[in-house]
Amino acid sequence: MERRWMLSLLLIIGIIGYFTVPSVANYIVNAGGGHGLLQKVNTMVINTGNTAMNAASTVGGRMEQGASNIRNMPSDFMAGYNGAGKSADYQEKKLSGK
Repeated sequence: MERRWMLSLLLIIGIIGYFTVPSVANYIVNAGGGHGLLQKVNTMVINTGNTAMNAASTVGGRMEQGASNIRNMPSDFMAGYNGAGKSADYQEKKLSGK
């Protein structure tokens, strides 16, 4: 009796596998027109490359801005020291707590 249940269970598992395994294999192989998995990997690699290029471009832009800041530092320092854009007694008010 117990053996019959085991054989029935094995038969059900076999039937389910018969219908599902080819579908899964077809999804992997033919989903993209012949080389579905290869196409997905290629897309992932290309996207990673684009992300790296965008990051490098951003870093380059920030480095350029940093170089510009260093180049303009003496004049910016003097403008801040002289209170550019602020009233003449800005530092005095700031220090006195007003």
